Amino acid sequence: MFNYWKKIDNLNHINRLLLAFVATATLIIFALIMTLAIAPKRYEFWLTPNMAANGGLIKAHDISDQYIQGFVANLLPTINTWSKSGKKEFVSNLAGFHYYFTPRHRALMEKTLVSYQDAQLFNRTQVASLYRFMEPGDVKAIGANAWEVHVILRITQRLTDESPMVIADKVVDYHIRVVKINLSHLQNPFQLALDGYTQPEQLINDLLATALENQNNETN
Repeated sequence: MFNYWKKIDNLNHINRLLLAFVATATLIIFALIMTLAIAPKRYEFWLTPNMAANGGLIKAHDISDQYIQGFVANLLPTINTWSKSGKKEFVSNLAGFHYYFTPRHRALMEKTLVSYQDAQLFNRTQVASLYRFMEPGDVKAIGANAWEVHVILRITQRLTDESPMVIADKVVDYHIRVVKINLSHLQNPFQLALDGYTQPEQLINDLLATALENQNNETN
Protein backbone atom coordinates (compact mmCIF):
# COMPACT_ATOMS: atom_id res chain seq x y z
CA MET A 1 0.00 0.00 0.00
CA PHE A 2 2.79 2.37 0.92
CA ASN A 3 4.61 1.58 -2.34
CA TYR A 4 1.48 2.57 -4.26
CA TRP A 5 1.30 6.00 -2.60
CA LYS A 6 5.03 6.42 -3.12
CA LYS A 7 4.58 5.85 -6.85
CA ILE A 8 1.74 8.37 -6.89
CA ASP A 9 3.98 10.95 -5.19
CA ASN A 10 6.74 10.33 -7.74
CA LEU A 11 4.30 10.81 -10.63
CA ASN A 12 3.01 14.03 -9.06
CA HIS A 13 6.58 15.26 -8.73
CA ILE A 14 7.28 14.48 -12.38
CA ASN A 15 4.08 16.27 -13.38
CA ARG A 16 5.11 19.36 -11.44
CA LEU A 17 8.50 19.34 -13.19
CA LEU A 18 6.81 19.02 -16.57
CA LEU A 19 4.44 21.89 -15.76
CA ALA A 20 7.39 24.06 -14.70
CA PHE A 21 9.23 23.20 -17.94
CA VAL A 22 6.15 24.01 -20.06
CA ALA A 23 5.65 27.29 -18.21
CA THR A 24 9.32 28.26 -18.74
CA ALA A 25 9.18 27.34 -22.43
CA THR A 26 5.97 29.38 -22.81
CA LEU A 27 7.62 32.43 -21.25
CA ILE A 28 10.64 32.09 -23.53
CA ILE A 29 8.44 31.81 -26.63
CA PHE A 30 6.39 34.81 -25.52
CA ALA A 31 9.59 36.83 -24.99
CA LEU A 32 10.85 35.89 -28.46
CA ILE A 33 7.54 36.89 -30.05
CA MET A 34 7.64 40.24 -28.27
CA THR A 35 11.26 40.78 -29.39
CA LEU A 36 10.35 40.07 -33.02
CA ALA A 37 7.38 42.40 -32.79
CA ILE A 38 9.44 45.26 -31.35
CA ALA A 39 12.62 44.72 -33.43
CA PRO A 40 11.49 46.60 -36.61
CA LYS A 41 11.03 49.78 -34.55
CA ARG A 42 14.71 49.71 -33.57
CA TYR A 43 16.08 49.86 -37.10
CA GLU A 44 16.11 52.46 -39.87
CA PHE A 45 16.01 51.39 -43.51
CA TRP A 46 17.46 53.82 -46.05
CA LEU A 47 16.34 53.48 -49.66
CA THR A 48 18.34 54.87 -52.55
CA PRO A 49 16.53 57.43 -54.76
CA ASN A 50 16.00 54.86 -57.51
CA MET A 51 14.55 52.31 -55.10
CA ALA A 52 12.27 54.90 -53.54
CA ALA A 53 11.06 55.99 -56.97
CA ASN A 54 10.29 52.38 -57.89
CA GLY A 55 8.55 51.63 -54.62
CA GLY A 56 11.61 49.81 -53.31
CA LEU A 57 10.96 46.80 -55.55
CA ILE A 58 13.55 45.03 -57.66
CA LYS A 59 12.61 42.31 -60.12
CA ALA A 60 14.17 38.89 -59.79
CA HIS A 61 17.70 38.68 -61.24
CA ASP A 62 17.85 42.47 -61.68
CA ILE A 63 20.89 44.30 -60.28
CA SER A 64 20.55 47.91 -59.20
CA ASP A 65 22.94 50.60 -60.42
CA GLN A 66 23.84 51.41 -56.82
CA TYR A 67 24.89 47.80 -56.20
CA ILE A 68 27.14 47.76 -59.27
CA GLN A 69 28.69 51.15 -58.51
CA GLY A 70 29.22 50.16 -54.88
CA PHE A 71 31.10 47.05 -56.00
CA VAL A 72 33.54 49.13 -58.07
CA ALA A 73 33.76 51.99 -55.55
CA ASN A 74 34.88 49.57 -52.83
CA LEU A 75 37.21 47.42 -54.92
CA LEU A 76 39.06 49.96 -57.06
CA PRO A 77 40.43 52.19 -54.24
CA THR A 78 41.64 49.11 -52.35
CA ILE A 79 43.59 47.85 -55.36
CA ASN A 80 45.20 51.26 -55.88
CA THR A 81 46.25 51.78 -52.25
CA TRP A 82 49.54 50.57 -50.79
CA SER A 83 52.17 51.40 -48.21
CA LYS A 84 55.95 51.41 -48.60
CA SER A 85 55.94 47.68 -49.43
CA GLY A 86 53.72 48.46 -52.38
CA LYS A 87 54.61 45.63 -54.73
CA LYS A 88 53.98 42.98 -52.11
CA GLU A 89 50.59 44.50 -51.23
CA PHE A 90 49.63 44.88 -54.89
CA VAL A 91 50.47 41.25 -55.61
CA SER A 92 48.59 40.19 -52.46
CA ASN A 93 45.51 42.11 -53.61
CA LEU A 94 45.67 40.50 -57.04
CA ALA A 95 45.64 37.09 -55.39
CA GLY A 96 43.03 38.02 -52.78
CA PHE A 97 40.63 39.53 -55.33
CA HIS A 98 41.24 36.77 -57.87
CA TYR A 99 37.54 35.88 -58.10
CA TYR A 100 36.55 39.52 -58.68
CA PHE A 101 38.43 39.69 -62.01
CA THR A 102 37.66 38.12 -65.37
CA PRO A 103 40.64 36.53 -67.17
CA ARG A 104 40.93 39.65 -69.33
CA HIS A 105 41.10 41.95 -66.33
CA ARG A 106 43.61 39.69 -64.57
CA ALA A 107 45.87 39.95 -67.63
CA LEU A 108 45.54 43.75 -67.54
CA MET A 109 46.40 43.81 -63.84
CA GLU A 110 49.53 41.75 -64.47
CA LYS A 111 50.63 44.31 -67.08
CA THR A 112 49.77 47.12 -64.65
CA LEU A 113 51.99 45.50 -62.04
CA VAL A 114 54.95 45.56 -64.41
CA SER A 115 54.21 49.17 -65.47
CA TYR A 116 53.96 50.40 -61.88
CA GLN A 117 57.19 48.63 -61.01
CA ASP A 118 59.03 50.16 -63.98
CA ALA A 119 57.72 53.60 -63.03
CA GLN A 120 58.90 53.01 -59.44
CA LEU A 121 55.46 53.83 -58.07
CA PHE A 122 55.90 51.15 -55.43
CA ASN A 123 58.76 53.16 -53.91
CA ARG A 124 56.22 55.54 -52.43
CA THR A 125 52.99 55.14 -50.49
CA GLN A 126 49.70 55.69 -52.27
CA VAL A 127 46.16 56.18 -51.01
CA ALA A 128 43.19 56.06 -53.38
CA SER A 129 39.74 57.20 -52.30
CA LEU A 130 36.40 57.91 -53.91
CA TYR A 131 36.42 61.56 -55.02
CA ARG A 132 32.66 61.94 -55.30
CA PHE A 133 29.52 59.93 -54.78
CA MET A 134 27.49 58.32 -57.52
CA GLU A 135 25.76 60.63 -59.99
CA PRO A 136 23.10 59.88 -62.64
CA GLY A 137 24.62 58.20 -65.67
CA ASP A 138 27.62 56.76 -63.82
CA VAL A 139 26.37 53.24 -64.54
CA LYS A 140 25.32 52.36 -68.10
CA ALA A 141 24.18 49.00 -69.43
CA ILE A 142 26.33 48.09 -72.45
CA GLY A 143 25.07 44.56 -73.01
CA ALA A 144 23.39 41.57 -71.42
CA ASN A 145 24.74 41.46 -67.84
CA ALA A 146 27.45 44.00 -68.69
CA TRP A 147 27.81 47.61 -67.55
CA GLU A 148 30.15 50.57 -67.88
CA VAL A 149 30.86 52.18 -64.51
CA HIS A 150 32.24 55.70 -64.24
CA VAL A 151 34.29 56.27 -61.08
CA ILE A 152 36.46 59.24 -60.09
CA LEU A 153 39.27 58.60 -57.62
CA ARG A 154 41.56 60.91 -55.72
CA ILE A 155 45.09 59.47 -55.59
CA THR A 156 47.53 60.86 -53.06
CA GLN A 157 51.19 59.83 -52.84
CA ARG A 158 53.84 60.30 -50.14
CA LEU A 159 57.45 59.15 -49.86
CA THR A 160 56.71 57.10 -46.73
CA ASP A 161 53.77 56.23 -44.52
CA GLU A 162 54.97 58.62 -41.82
CA SER A 163 55.87 61.51 -44.14
CA PRO A 164 53.39 64.42 -44.01
CA MET A 165 54.69 65.77 -47.32
CA VAL A 166 52.44 65.05 -50.30
CA ILE A 167 54.36 64.53 -53.52
CA ALA A 168 51.35 63.88 -55.75
CA ASP A 169 47.64 64.59 -55.40
CA LYS A 170 45.59 63.85 -58.49
CA VAL A 171 41.97 63.31 -59.49
CA VAL A 172 41.70 60.48 -62.02
CA ASP A 173 38.72 59.42 -64.11
CA TYR A 174 38.03 55.70 -64.71
CA HIS A 175 35.53 53.94 -66.97
CA ILE A 176 35.41 50.26 -66.02
CA ARG A 177 33.54 47.38 -67.55
CA VAL A 178 31.67 45.16 -65.07
CA VAL A 179 30.04 41.84 -65.90
CA LYS A 180 27.81 39.41 -64.03
CA ILE A 181 29.37 36.03 -63.32
CA ASN A 182 28.16 32.78 -61.85
CA LEU A 183 30.46 31.64 -59.06
CA SER A 184 29.95 30.28 -55.59
CA HIS A 185 28.79 33.01 -53.19
CA LEU A 186 31.63 31.92 -50.92
CA GLN A 187 34.13 32.85 -53.64
CA ASN A 188 32.37 35.97 -54.93
CA PRO A 189 29.37 37.15 -52.90
CA PHE A 190 28.76 40.06 -55.31
CA GLN A 191 28.45 37.80 -58.37
CA LEU A 192 30.15 40.63 -60.30
CA ALA A 193 33.63 40.99 -61.79
CA LEU A 194 35.81 43.68 -63.33
CA ASP A 195 36.34 43.09 -67.04
CA GLY A 196 38.79 45.71 -68.24
CA TYR A 197 38.30 49.37 -69.15
CA THR A 198 35.98 50.92 -71.73
CA GLN A 199 38.14 54.06 -71.90
CA PRO A 200 41.72 54.89 -70.88
CA GLU A 201 42.06 56.46 -67.47
CA GLN A 202 42.22 60.25 -67.63
CA LEU A 203 43.75 62.85 -65.33
CA ILE A 204 41.08 65.40 -64.46
CA ASN A 205 42.96 67.62 -62.08
CA ASP A 206 46.41 67.83 -60.51
CA LEU A 207 45.45 69.22 -57.11
CA LEU A 208 49.04 69.71 -55.96
CA ALA A 209 50.02 71.67 -59.06
CA THR A 210 46.85 73.75 -58.79
CA ALA A 211 47.54 74.54 -55.14
CA LEU A 212 51.13 75.60 -55.93
CA GLU A 213 49.94 77.77 -58.80
CA ASN A 214 47.37 79.48 -56.59
CA GLN A 215 50.02 80.04 -53.92
CA ASN A 216 52.37 81.63 -56.45
CA ASN A 217 49.59 83.87 -57.74
CA GLU A 218 48.82 85.05 -54.21
CA THR A 219 52.51 85.72 -53.57
CA ASN A 220 52.86 87.78 -56.75
